[in-house]
Amino acid sequence: MKSPRHWWLVGLAVSLMLLVVVALALAVAIILGINLVWWLPELRGSAALTQTVPSAVTATREPGSPTATQPARPTLMPSLTSTVLPATRTPTPVPTAGQAEPSTLGTPNPWQLIFEARFSDAASLVGGWEGIMAAANQSEFLLYRSRPALRLVFQEPVLVLSENIYTEDAPDRPDVQLETSLALEDNAAAQVELRCRVSGDAEGYALSLTRQEWRLVRLGPQEETVLGRGEPAEGFAAGGWGTFRLGCAGTTLFVWDDRGLIAEVEDDTYSDGASLLAFLPQEQAARSQVLIAWQRVFIR
Repeated sequence: MKSPRHWWLVGLAVSLMLLVVVALALAVAIILGINLVWWLPELRGSAALTQTVPSAVTATREPGSPTATQPARPTLMPSLTSTVLPATRTPTPVPTAGQAEPSTLGTPNPWQLIFEARFSDAASLVGGWEGIMAAANQSEFLLYRSRPALRLVFQEPVLVLSENIYTEDAPDRPDVQLETSLALEDNAAAQVELRCRVSGDAEGYALSLTRQEWRLVRLGPQEETVLGRGEPAEGFAAGGWGTFRLGCAGTTLFVWDDRGLIAEVEDDTYSDGASLLAFLPQEQAARSQVLIAWQRVFIR
């Protein structure tokens, strides 16, 4: 039988063990409390991000680091339930007198530019265009589909001869390219012709344009010979802008529009002559009208 002293020692040992357990429990509680206080703001921030950003964004913690790393930037994409507004088209800036709007057909090389007019006001009427106000029944400058333009209203044919506005050289060269940007509205009732190697009243080559078709023709004293024809680009046919170019180089005739080269023909009937733009009223029309944005002429 053990002595009372031995029982006292056993009781002391048990008390110490209970004290250690209580101390450990208290330490664990303190650690958990510190971590909860530390993480609570970040948990709230993560919950807020999850509610406001369409795709979930969570903060990541590097191993062993007490602070969260910067969350990845969300991809700027609308959610499946959001309303996507239609894209808006930036209006084309209106060129001033000192600014040149680029041509959609580019500049040929090694051809020389002898004439360029972009119609925005009366000061832009140079060369053969100086007398256009008197030749047409009505004329006005306006903005049509974000592009400055000159509107001509006429009842009789109007011819604009190509002139060299940069030098005193004669503009009548056998090799020439004429380019113009124009539009024919629903009530236009007009035909536009780019002509090269013109002599007399009815000889030369012409690119004839309406909203329904383009025709490359050889003009003659008695009749016209069609060398090529086709449908214009969709935008021009619908009343929008179209850029066209007629080229006469050697015995080759070529036609460009916004789609690129659309015709190339060999013909040696005419070898020289003047170049010009012709605005022609259609038959049975009370009056005709054309919108023109620019004209350029090249020679070599």
